[in-house]
Amino acid sequence: MLGLSRTAILHQRDRLFSSANAKPSKNIIIESLITHYIGKSDIPVIGDSFDEVSNIKPAKRSTDNSVTGSDAAGWISYDRLLCLRLKEMLTFEQAKERAAALTINAKTAQKFIDTYQDIVKNTGFTDFEPSNSEIINGRPKRNNGVTKGAAERERGLTASHRLSKTTDNFLQTLNEFVSIWISRVDCKNPWFVARDEREFKLTVDVLRKVGVDENQLEFCYCNFELIRLSKLLSKQQLESAVSQERRLSNGSNEIRVSEIGVRVRQKTKSKIGDNRDTHRLVLVLAAISRTGLI
Repeated sequence: MLGLSRTAILHQRDRLFSSANAKPSKNIIIESLITHYIGKSDIPVIGDSFDEVSNIKPAKRSTDNSVTGSDAAGWISYDRLLCLRLKEMLTFEQAKERAAALTINAKTAQKFIDTYQDIVKNTGFTDFEPSNSEIINGRPKRNNGVTKGAAERERGLTASHRLSKTTDNFLQTLNEFVSIWISRVDCKNPWFVARDEREFKLTVDVLRKVGVDENQLEFCYCNFELIRLSKLLSKQQLESAVSQERRLSNGSNEIRVSEIGVRVRQKTKSKIGDNRDTHRLVLVLAAISRTGLI
């Protein structure tokens, strides 16, 4: 299929992992090779349009085994690290030790884990936490399906990484998007919450760019004028939008706020997972953004 000899593929494998401190697993080797060759192919990727993105160069690793920003698999590795910790009930220290097999060096792994912990503590979004979690009391209540949804999240992570390298202002937009999410997400009943027209357009734009189809979106609003809402939604979207008095963001219900909520529904053949799993994707993106990996 690739038109390559076995020897050429083996040599490429050796180049990709020549400076690795720990021997990577067979799955990591295979996935890294696939990522490398897809990056050199004409296979289209998720994004707002196929001509927005370009091929990604092969992974470049520094002497301490860190993955540079040119490698799309680097972003995927952070979701896999969280899933590995959840599945094998690892402590944060154990997860850091296992990060090398995912081509994440110890310094970067520590920064990412510290940032992830801060976000979880601020938001209460504990979906990636194992039953022996070091940062929550009792057992996590909402981690079902995390591993099952990994493929959809990885599509979103790959799309986000490519766009960060090829589309002007995407990083700035993504950083603002995750900052809004961290400050407003209600971990029990999560919506993407906007409080004005600009934030709404930014929210929908980012969701579309990471792979969400427009027909996956559903809307809810509180204390938001219909005349303003009618300029943002189609007639069909407006008719299906739900109105409620209770705020959509976290915080006291005694405080009156004007908000529009966006939620992702599961649809047949959709590229990105629904509802909570989209928020899990954004949690990983937020940790990557706040760690300074982009």
